[in-house]
Order: sequence, then structure tokens, then C-alpha cells
Amino acid sequence: MRRALTYWIVWTIAWIIARTVFLMRVKGARNMPRTGPVIVVANHTSHLDPPLVAVALHTRRMGFLAKSELWKSRFLGWLIGTLGSIPIERGASDRRAYEACLQTLRDGKVLLVFPEGTRSATGQLKEFEAGAARLAAAVPGCQVLPVKIRGSFEAWGTGKKYPKPWPVRIDVAPPFSTDDLRKQFGDKKSLFQAIQGEMLRRLS
Repeated sequence: MRRALTYWIVWTIAWIIARTVFLMRVKGARNMPRTGPVIVVANHTSHLDPPLVAVALHTRRMGFLAKSELWKSRFLGWLIGTLGSIPIERGASDRRAYEACLQTLRDGKVLLVFPEGTRSATGQLKEFEAGAARLAAAVPGCQVLPVKIRGSFEAWGTGKKYPKPWPVRIDVAPPFSTDDLRKQFGDKKSLFQAIQGEMLRRLS
């Protein structure tokens, strides 16, 4: 109960900031599936991206990955843990984080993943890492929801010390089903490539 209350308090604060400071506008929020496992995949250029996506897709609570260094702060570690974050070691294959993500999806919940792995230093879409497509391929019934974020790089991109007011737009595309692709591509390698290709096409 306390964890849920903390989540919604923080969500409310983030919503107010998103709408007043960043004038956030959302298109296609109704594309979020109402039930079942969902991987939300988005481009990543700013520290603002996780809370902005969580605010935009408020109909379902979502988990997300966060770099393990954030847990060095007792308060920050507690806070982002309460919000559903999963710690991951950057630059290494983190099996525990991967298994935690898998379990989130197997429980029929929503997971936010940035396929690029880290923030883009230029604001342009980078090459995708394998994690998001691997997770989607591993969970039957999983749907992938592509989300394009515009304006967050200008608001607080890499190299900027502080955020600044800037209009943010979030476009939520219709989801695609991994089961539909599984029917077309039987072997794991082909399925993985098909899922990753579809993610890239919809986020480009």
C-alpha cells in the first residue's frame, strides 16, 4: 500500500512538471494494450525519458531499467526501487537484470526498455542493442509498443547540466505482437531479427 502511494505521489509530481514545464503532448496513448505483457520501446536522448513515458502511458504502471550506480544513494535507490526500476550493470552482461525483466513480462506486466541501451549524444537514433528484442522473443503473448519522444534532447540532452523548458511530444504507435511474427519466423535467430527490425522501422 505504501509503495503504491509513493508511486502515485511521484507520478503526480512528474505529470505536473511534464505538462507545465515541458508542455508535454501525447498522441496515441490509447494504443497501450489493456492487459498482458508489454515491452514499451522508445528512443533515448535524455534523463527525462523514463518519467515522461511513464506519465504519458499512465493507464498501466511500468517497470524500467536503471543503472546500478543510482543505488549508491540510499534515498535515490529506495525511491526508484519503489517506482519499479531494475538495476543493471552498464557495459556488462547482467543476467540478474535480464531475469528480472523476463519475470516482469511473464507476470503480464509492462516493461519500458530503451533499445539503444544508453542515451544518444546527438539526439539521433543509435544502433540497437540485443536486449529488447531478446526479451520480446522470449515471452509468448508479448506485445511491443513503440514510442517516439521528441524534444527531450533539447530539454535535457547529454552534456547539458540542467534541464530547461522545451516542448516535448510523445507519439505512441500501435503495438505489434511477437506471436504474429513467431508464426512467420520459426527459428530463434530469424524471430529475433524480425522483432528488432520492426522496432527499428517504427522508431526511425
